[in-house]
Amino acid sequence: MRQLKSLWLLVALAAMTLSIGGCKKPPIEDDSNVYGGRRVHKLNDQLHLAIGSFELEEASIDKATFRAKIPNPPPPVLGFSSMRFFVPGESHLKYPDRYSKQDMSYGQDANVVTVWRIESEPPRENGGSWLAREGAKAFWEYLFKSRLQSGERPEKILDMSCYRDTRAPVSYKEYDCYAARPSGEYALIEMDNADSGKYFPTIGVRYFTKAYGGMRIEWRAHISQASKWKEIDEKMWRLIDRWNVAPGVN
Repeated sequence: MRQLKSLWLLVALAAMTLSIGGCKKPPIEDDSNVYGGRRVHKLNDQLHLAIGSFELEEASIDKATFRAKIPNPPPPVLGFSSMRFFVPGESHLKYPDRYSKQDMSYGQDANVVTVWRIESEPPRENGGSWLAREGAKAFWEYLFKSRLQSGERPEKILDMSCYRDTRAPVSYKEYDCYAARPSGEYALIEMDNADSGKYFPTIGVRYFTKAYGGMRIEWRAHISQASKWKEIDEKMWRLIDRWNVAPGVN
């Protein structure tokens, strides 16, 4: 009987411990590299991104003053960084009632661009990826080699060269494309079918660039913004240049 009571006491204590633990607040994110509302992401020696919220999107940075507040060098980013900004010509969320930073819909607004990968990657001469070595156009031609050799001509959509996804309508994706960016480098572009029933059909853009010692970029926006893809890409780079607080950069 005494052993049974001891057992029940242990069970009760365990339940109390779990209950108390369940009420604990989630760990607070380390803010050791946040300064003036901006989180500093060190991608490489040439690029230290001081990424801010939408409210800080157009705000300029006094880089010398800002650098004086952060350690030199700031802690490096493990993996890759991301950022969000408004589509050129927009300054407000299209669906503010359903837009949340706490759930998976964060970034799924027709007026918002999500740059979900900004990653330092060495150029081809230093052992970069296939995309870095060959470039987006060559990568696309490799993927669709059989269709090109068969004589099937790519469709011209906007300023892109595209093949329709042969898996449609099973796939949400409608087109695989490549096109020249404003810099002259090429990008791989995927476009969803706007009428496929997908909750948030997108245009997705990815490429390697030699800028800042070699970078891999991937961003997406709502498919309704496809005609603005070059404007979006140019704005992203303006923000990257504006938010770069690496030593020696003005």
